[in-house]
Amino acid sequence: AVGETVIDTGGAGADTETGGANINMIPREGSNSFAAKGIIAYTNENFASGKVSDALIARGSADDVQYMRKVYDYGVSLGGAFVQDKFWYFGAARFWGGDTYAANNHFDKSGTPYAYEADLDNRAYGNTYIRDGSTRFSFQASEKHKLVFGLTVQRGCNCWLVIGFGVPSAPRNATSFTYTHGEGGGHGMILNQYEWVYPASNNLLFQAGASFLIQQVGFGNSGLEQR
Repeated sequence: AVGETVIDTGGAGADTETGGANINMIPREGSNSFAAKGIIAYTNENFASGKVSDALIARGSADDVQYMRKVYDYGVSLGGAFVQDKFWYFGAARFWGGDTYAANNHFDKSGTPYAYEADLDNRAYGNTYIRDGSTRFSFQASEKHKLVFGLTVQRGCNCWLVIGFGVPSAPRNATSFTYTHGEGGGHGMILNQYEWVYPASNNLLFQAGASFLIQQVGFGNSGLEQR
């Protein structure tokens, strides 16, 4: 949940670690007024066409290789005050992703790792999704001292990644990039952020912060389920 985004393309200050383009995202915070909003977006294979030419059909292609299975984006956020002019909160959750069919490729129905039998009623697809939850608390400790705490938890998967790119491989042999998915589970990515702000005067501002990222990712091709 970002309230403001600033992109520097050059002439960065001494507080910037690297040259080139830099992006600074300022998280949203709560306010004295309660507010909430949401987003719902969805489409699937019924809203697109995958017809192929007679020449490709003659070479062995299916007559319909619709590539889109589904695309979705759901989100909700809300913010307000626990205590007016003193203690504010903001929270957001977002689920988004998309599935991409592979042409002339199918999941396996043999039930054995030693043989492949195409399930012609179950087309293979690449499945990408992300689940994100964020919260942020702001506390005005005194007239000039403000404390902020933020927590973000994110989980996701680029499942059967190369299948969506059209690689002619059995899905069970396709590598997936995951965080907290498949065998072994895991906690995904957890980001903690702390900030202290103290405007000493109109010309002098003190600001300190710390961030702690715990990240668990993996590459594999087992323990995944069709969604």
